[in-house]
Amino acid sequence: MPFDFSVDEEKTTDKVVQTIDSNPNILIEELAEMFDLTRDSVNWQIRKLKNKELLRHVGTDNGGYWEVINLLKKQIKCPQCLFHICKI
Repeated sequence: MPFDFSVDEEKTTDKVVQTIDSNPNILIEELAEMFDLTRDSVNWQIRKLKNKELLRHVGTDNGGYWEVINLLKKQIKCPQCLFHICKI
């Protein structure tokens, strides 16, 4: 039976969202180091969140900050795990 990577992928995405929400000035390099990922992996996670309109970057690349879009309007917490973000 093949391994299902989607569960780990979602956990990583949730961790990235929670970390950015608590520290909007965090750098991609810091996220990569924190979660033992490559910069490309973090960029992929961020791109995925931006495409779902859950995250945006405000300001310049060198002086801006991350903004987690109001989850209450777009999201609910998954009743199964309370961490996973489910689209309404």
